[in-house]
Amino acid sequence: MLLLGMALGAVSVGTVSVGMGEAIASTPTRPTTQTRPLLPRPPRTPPPNRTRAGGSLGTEQTCGQGDSDLMAILPEQNPVYTMLAQPTVLVYVPYGATEVQSAEFSVLVGIDETQALYRTRLDLPDAPGVVRITLPSEVAIAPNEFYHWYFKINCAGNTTRRADLTVDGWFQRLPATPERQQQITSGTPEIWYDAIAQIAQQLQQTPADNRLKTQWAALLQSVGAERAIASPILEAEIAN
Repeated sequence: MLLLGMALGAVSVGTVSVGMGEAIASTPTRPTTQTRPLLPRPPRTPPPNRTRAGGSLGTEQTCGQGDSDLMAILPEQNPVYTMLAQPTVLVYVPYGATEVQSAEFSVLVGIDETQALYRTRLDLPDAPGVVRITLPSEVAIAPNEFYHWYFKINCAGNTTRRADLTVDGWFQRLPATPERQQQITSGTPEIWYDAIAQIAQQLQQTPADNRLKTQWAALLQSVGAERAIASPILEAEIAN
């Protein structure tokens, strides 16, 4: 009996130990793995357009003695749309020919700016005004791709290779639809580049048209370009 009692004093069965007067159940632990759901990548949207010129330290700067700065006429936030393969950019240049040494317009491909699509030197008009810059027919932007354009000015007397003033923006081309064409015809900002370029071109032809002047003023006011409303609309020429 003594031997039997000693044998029963401690019995181990599997993971359960039975001792003198107590029983402790041991539950095995299993490694747990938590899988996080794969979230879709956020859409890649370009950074804001730099619609006001800045110097090398990011401060506003001008050519000559004027108090007006170079200004790209478009919204700051992207995306900003066109339906054209050769869109037009409008830039307010408040300087005369004697205050500007040279100007350059360039277009780079994609958010990563992997290659240059177009680059040219420009001859600016003699007088200040809103300058139209249109891509030439031999250059085309593709639908649904982003393109980054730059407009740079060297002020008179610049002896460095660095531009004094720069504004830049982005194109995104959408497929043409009747609804989008109607937005352009109505002068609304949804297809910005085409709507404002069309109004600018029509104003050059019929500057006394009150309907066009109202649409022009509304679009410029919407992007804070009021100072350019009364300025003449001019053409930039490719430099020889």
